Order: sequence, then structure tokens, then C-alpha cells
Amino acid sequence: MQWIEIIKVRSAGTGETEAVADIFKDFSRMDKGTQPTAVKLYHHASVESDLCIHIYWDSETMPSRKSPMGLRIVDAIGPLGTVNHSIWIEDTVGAHAFPRGSR
Repeated sequence: MQWIEIIKVRSAGTGETEAVADIFKDFSRMDKGTQPTAVKLYHHASVESDLCIHIYWDSETMPSRKSPMGLRIVDAIGPLGTVNHSIWIEDTVGAHAFPRGSR
């Protein structure tokens, strides 16, 4: 089962944005627990202080809670701004409604 953990942060300014990017780099290199399939950092197209971290997972069972890695990232970046942390499970049924290349 594929799922994604999304951590969005809106910071007060660009200095905090750089701090979030540094924290992201530290965690993507250091975490020794269960490893995600990928970890990616995105920034908003027009709001410089908005960042989003996507942690991609592939597991045999449905996630029952947020990952330890995701929770540690939220703890680290929480003081820098408003944080939203959520889990999304891939919808394999709905995926057939939009065949690749049809958009």
C-alpha cells in the first residue's frame, strides 16, 4: 500500500524558510528508523514562506498513525510557523478514472 505523509509549514519570513530547508536536509540524511521510499521538499509557487515536505511510504498495512520521522520533523519545525501534518493513502480505485496522459 502506498501512502504519503504531508507536512506543510507557513513561516513568518524567508529566514524561517531556510531553517526549514536545513531541518529537512538533516532528517532526510539522519533518520535510522523505517525508511520511506522518497522524501521531497516543495515550495509554494508564489508564497515564499510556504513549504511542503512529502514523505512517501510503501507498506503492507494501512498506516494507523503518523510516522516517527514525520513527528520528529514537525517537532523540529513547529516553532518556526504554522504546521499542518496529514496522511494520505493512494486511492487505487479512483486512479483508473484518470488514465495516464489524459489530463
